Amino acid sequence: MRAGPLPTSRPKAQGEGGEADLASARQAEGLVSRCQARGVKLVCAVNNASIFELDRAPTATAAAFDKHMAINLRAPMLIARRWRGS
Repeated sequence: MRAGPLPTSRPKAQGEGGEADLASARQAEGLVSRCQARGVKLVCAVNNASIFELDRAPTATAAAFDKHMAINLRAPMLIARRWRGS
């Protein structure tokens, strides 16, 4: 799996296993299965897909927090959990 910079604020994992929108739990979880279905042998995962959008306490929203956590924490955890269980 590889992830590269994209011009949008929704990082996507891209590589031989396909592409996944890391803000989507379903797509993040399915990435390992898609890699395996294509015969891609996973030997390591590098988490370099992330977002860092400036926010301040007076303007912070639950939606902005959830977006950051989904991409920066939840997606890598879901991928690692699925990979470990495979």
